[in-house]
Amino acid sequence: MPPDTLLMSKIANVALLGAALILAGCTKQTPQTQAPVAPTPAAQSAALKMSPPQKVYDGPFGLARAMSISEIKDLGFTETEGVPNVFSGKPPKPAEGIDDYSVVAAPVAGACRISATVFVGTVNGTGDQLKAQVDRLAEAVEVKYGKPTKKFHQFAQEVYERNPQFWMLGLKEDSIAYGYIWRSSQSSGQLPSELKTIEVSAGAADTSAGYATVRYTYDNFDDCQKEFKVRKAANF
Repeated sequence: MPPDTLLMSKIANVALLGAALILAGCTKQTPQTQAPVAPTPAAQSAALKMSPPQKVYDGPFGLARAMSISEIKDLGFTETEGVPNVFSGKPPKPAEGIDDYSVVAAPVAGACRISATVFVGTVNGTGDQLKAQVDRLAEAVEVKYGKPTKKFHQFAQEVYERNPQFWMLGLKEDSIAYGYIWRSSQSSGQLPSELKTIEVSAGAADTSAGYATVRYTYDNFDDCQKEFKVRKAANF
């Protein structure tokens, strides 16, 4: 065979071999990525069992007297920075319109006071908006626990009573007290036996903003106070 013919034959064979390899690559099976499989109801149920639901107590906001500090922390509460023995967080049963909750607790006595606070960002000098918020909180408490033992509006300095336009200033200086109180021995309603008092009262952040707080104080509150004093004096 002439050299030129032989060369052309080799080129043709190489071309045929390349085409065959390309065809083989095109027909090769590519692994398919499987779509994720949705968990079965049984698997979902098992997952729920592995993550137990948050415990709910019988007291205000799903909390309770004498809860241990570990129980309080298990609910997601953390100790308030700079305020020992006070824990802040979101309770199992928060109330509508209230975003701030705290629990006072001691290592042995456990929880002894539960508080919830509503902030009022715009208040005039006479405190009308803040008083109204305190009244609304008191109405909510009254539905469950009956009429309060008393409503109080006290002035430590007569100047604020004579000049109501400075009411917020007097509140900020602790010269005015406004609110309602339920006492276990005097309430017209039926307070649980372990509740010592319920108090709804006003406080001032400054002369144009304030807060309304409801506090549930339990019969072990004095025990908490004794523990706090012992802890404070431990290093003397």
